Amino acid sequence: MSWLFLLVLLLIASGWPAIVFPQPRPQVLPLHTAEAGASANGATVPALGYEAVAVQNTIAAAWDGTLTYEVTTNNADWTAVNCRNALSTATASTTVAAAGYVVCPVTGAQGFRARVSGRTVGTVTAVAAFIPMSGSGVAVAVSVAPPVGAAATQVQGTANDGAAEVGNPVQVGGVDGGGLMQAFLVGTDGRQDVNVGQINGVTPLMGGGVTGTGSPRVSLATDANTIQISQTTPATTNGVTPVPTSNAAAANALTSSGAVQASNVLKASAGNLYSLTITTGATAGYLMVFNATSAPIDGAVTPAYCSQAPANMTSALEWSIPVRFATGITAVFSTTGCFTKTESATAAFFAQVN
Repeated sequence: MSWLFLLVLLLIASGWPAIVFPQPRPQVLPLHTAEAGASANGATVPALGYEAVAVQNTIAAAWDGTLTYEVTTNNADWTAVNCRNALSTATASTTVAAAGYVVCPVTGAQGFRARVSGRTVGTVTAVAAFIPMSGSGVAVAVSVAPPVGAAATQVQGTANDGAAEVGNPVQVGGVDGGGLMQAFLVGTDGRQDVNVGQINGVTPLMGGGVTGTGSPRVSLATDANTIQISQTTPATTNGVTPVPTSNAAAANALTSSGAVQASNVLKASAGNLYSLTITTGATAGYLMVFNATSAPIDGAVTPAYCSQAPANMTSALEWSIPVRFATGITAVFSTTGCFTKTESATAAFFAQVN
């Protein structure tokens, strides 16, 4: 006895109607139609390939006969088979003498019939619905009326999204954590509806106009082959090099000596050094740069930068990436170096700082 047949019997014994899945219908064949004979074998229906048969019989005019349910494996010899009455909790029986609904196992049988005997009055009609073998890819459950007086549970109809669960609904969308039905939406074309109006709960902007929440962070020009980046703050936004401009914020400050001197405070606060030029006279020496707002006294020093400065020569230094000074920028000309400072007021300084 397979699990499918046991499940059918359990549903019938409990009196609850089973859900009918969208599978092929079982074969339905008549066994007797208003049979009035004292005895009759009725129609023999093929049973091979089926697991069970559900038989419903109705009587008229106080029929007093007996139906015996039988199976055969050779279409010649017949054996009574135990069937379970679906309208009561009675044990299985091979016969029935009243209107009823039974389920009979027919696994391995070639044929099935309901034989009439002992009839003196009335007529009987019997119809058989065959249940395919389990594992054949067909799933069928029989819908059975519950016993008289018992409450019947039925499959509910449609439910609004967010509605409370009532009865015994088929949950095609499921119930959320709060016990409320959540709809599974399907469009009129049979496809599942998808919310394309929002991405991660945010409505994206479509078309042109003022941007806002949900707009992309990169704007593409419709009439150019390149991607344009808006640089709202020169030299700092987006990490790009600014194009030439007359904007003062994009230019470096030029610092220069008014006369020959020993040192020049190029910037008295933190800043960047872009270029530095020194012009010497007849005295040779060293160009020193200090991270300070004033020149140190002569003696031992530790400059941030030091290079030779030959006599009667102009030496120009330039950094593609500016050099950062956290305190200040001070240039010194010394006749000794690089770690001993001896000032000589015989040089001129020119620098770009910011």
